[in-house]
Amino acid sequence: MLRPCRLACRLAAMPFGQVVIGPPGSGKTTYCAALQRYCATIQRPVAIVNLDPANENLPYTPAVDLADLVHLETVMEELKLGPNGGLVYCIDYLEKNMDWLREKLEPLEKGGWHLLLQASWILHGAAPHAWTCA
Repeated sequence: MLRPCRLACRLAAMPFGQVVIGPPGSGKTTYCAALQRYCATIQRPVAIVNLDPANENLPYTPAVDLADLVHLETVMEELKLGPNGGLVYCIDYLEKNMDWLREKLEPLEKGGWHLLLQASWILHGAAPHAWTCA
């Protein structure tokens, strides 16, 4: 059994954050941008992880952006897919490249950043198994 002091130290070193999901237009991006501004005012490090491959024109610079790995418009164009098929492809591609995501998240986790994972609405239904691989 861990002594309370050691347990507190371990908990303090654990990464924490929020997963922000919702349908298109529900305010995920607005929420993340507002929370980032708020955290800046209270001097708390926050890193936004954009896992929405359809999210362009972000009002913030994400610490990690899925578009750096796979871009929805490119997928749709090259594979002749519609928006939903393109999203499913992007999420499947992320699942097959979880090492990329782990590599990007590791420094943020070690640095004690508050993580905001902004995810497409399709993530919670189309690829729940992707999260078990992480």
